Formats: sequence, C-alpha cells, structure tokens
Amino acid sequence: MEEVSMRVAVRIRPLCRGEILEDEEVCVQIVDGQHQVKVNTPEEVINFDHAFGPNLTQKDVFDTCVHPLVPRFIEGCNTTVFTYGQTGSGKTYTMGTLGIIPRAIDDIFNLLNEKKGIKYSLATYYIEIYNEELRDLLEKKNDMNIILRDDKWGNTECAVNTKKDLLHFLEEGSTRRRVGNTLLRKRSSRSHTIFTIFLRQQRGHSQKTKDGIVKGEEIISKFTFIDLAGHERMGRSENKMRFNESININKSLSTLAQVISSLAIPNTDKAHIPFRNSKLTRILKDSLEGNAKTVMIVCINPASTLDTLTSLKYANQARDIKPKTMVNHVNEQYKQELRDRKKAVKQHLQERKHVSTSLQRSLPDKLQTIFFKLF
Repeated sequence: MEEVSMRVAVRIRPLCRGEILEDEEVCVQIVDGQHQVKVNTPEEVINFDHAFGPNLTQKDVFDTCVHPLVPRFIEGCNTTVFTYGQTGSGKTYTMGTLGIIPRAIDDIFNLLNEKKGIKYSLATYYIEIYNEELRDLLEKKNDMNIILRDDKWGNTECAVNTKKDLLHFLEEGSTRRRVGNTLLRKRSSRSHTIFTIFLRQQRGHSQKTKDGIVKGEEIISKFTFIDLAGHERMGRSENKMRFNESININKSLSTLAQVISSLAIPNTDKAHIPFRNSKLTRILKDSLEGNAKTVMIVCINPASTLDTLTSLKYANQARDIKPKTMVNHVNEQYKQELRDRKKAVKQHLQERKHVSTSLQRSLPDKLQTIFFKLF
C-alpha cells in the first residue's frame, strides 16, 4: 500500500474579451520558474505541485497532471482527477470533450494495446448531481433520481468495446448536462458531473488443477473524472431557479471544503468527517480518504481577487491529504460472490422459462401462436 499526498495544480485562464473591454486588472500570476502563485491584493504567495499560466495549453496540463496517472490505472489502481473553481474559470474547458478526458481515453487504449498476455473489459457510467439529485446522463429519459447506496447505484453502466464507444458516451452525456445562463456567463454548468471508466483485467494463463480450473490474476480499477460546478455568490443569481441551483451547488462545495479541512489534519477521527452530508462527498470519499491516486486542478479567474484567494487557500489545504493506494486484486471472496450472483440469476431465468413453458402448454392453439411471437 502506497501513501502519497494529493497532487494539486493551479491553472489561470486568460482574461476574456468582456474583462479586457471593462479594463479589468489581472490579480494573480505565476512566480517565474516556481510552482507558486502570487496574489496581488492582498499580496500573498502560495505553493502548489504544479502551476499553469494563461499561455500554457490543454496538452501541457494533461501531460503534467494526468498522463502519469494512466499507467497506474492500467496497473490496477483507482485514479481520480477533479476540477474546482469559480463559475467561468475554465473547469469544463479543462476537463471536458476538448480537454483531459479524451486525451486520457487515448492514453488508456494505447497502453492496453501494448500489453501482452492480458484479457480486459471496459465499462463506463456518466452521472450528474443537480440540486442534490443524481441523474443518469447516459439514459435518454434522465429525469429519474438515482438512489445512492453504498453498494450499488441504479445508474446505467455501459459496456465499452472501442475508443470510439467511450468518446461517444462522453459526448452524448455531456449534451444532457444541466446548463443555464447566469449573470457571470452564458451556458454555465449547473451540476457536478462524474464520468467513470472501469477496467477489469485477467493476467496470465488459466491453469487446470485437481479442484478445477484456476484463472490467472484478476485486477479491477476505475478512473474517475469529476467536473465540479462553480461556486458563486448568491447576489449573482438572476432568478429563483438559478438562486436555488446556487444554494445547492454552494452547499455541496461547502461540505467538500469541510471534508478536506478535516482530512488535512493528521489523525482525525474518521467518524467525524462529514462525508454523508452531501451526495458529492459520498461519491468522492474513495478519492479523498480511500484507495485512489488523486489530482485536483484548481481553475482561476484572473480578474476576481476575493474568489481567487479563497480558491487558492482551499486548494493548498488539500495537499495535506494522503490517500492510500494499492492494486485492486479480485479476491476469492469477491469471486465467490460473483459466482453466487450468477447462479441466482441463472436459477431465476430457468424459473421464468419453466413458468412460460407451463403457461404455453395450457393455452389454446391460436393463443400459443401469439405467445410465441411475444416470447
């Protein structure tokens, strides 16, 4: 088991056209040659693991922060990347269909294709948290609230055969995400999204023993990409609907801040960490205190002094969190649970078949014809 501090990166976007026209001043900058960010008013310098100025590209951010996680994911470790920041700071641009996720998908398939002697399968799900309700972005009728339980959720988990499949699910789900106009920007994300890739591997050859066939080593892992909605001041909500959305967004982000503050203190009693106070922190639990290598990317609006300083101090605190990571071997107990579940499903199908056959025999000839067409 490996214990490594959470990696935290800062990305400062360029001034947008409106900010330039309004003659907004840049309030934050990268210290030359250092992984440090300097806030001008009040003057303060804060350290991070990585710092990206406005001139650096999507590829620069990916190569530095996310590319090193992909081999660990293939090895069998859980990995997580999440973006945080004020509304309009560039989180979805950094993470979404033009950013980190499609580049990670490329890397994943490239590495898997290089591996010899392994069999693998991939699956994915894509959900959002909107007003504290979980919604399935891969389900066309996604107005149903997903029940969040500790063992399994009621969301769609889609099998993946090719890179094209995975990119399709990403693009399809992204179009269903809740967005809306705010006073800060048009098409602002109004929900947190979680895009997860599951990998199951079988390494080595099966061997026949006296007790039967023993499969090679089995490993499971997941790569989670979380794009958080932006925190915003309540006075910037232009109507009641946006106001209610802002309340729920800020509430979940506030709970996340409490969780990070608690985890950053050594030897904190885990029973008092408020993971269950929001659905976001329940989902993030494994990534923050459990078994995962995690990178946090804080996106910064260069023209907002107060919000920028708040985001930077919050992110700096996350560097003190030390999740424990390990390769996820499928143990015998888990295998037996899968076998029992498969047996139960098979028995259920056989019972249904028996009922159908009995019913079919009791039907008149004309109704039997209809029955066969239905079943």
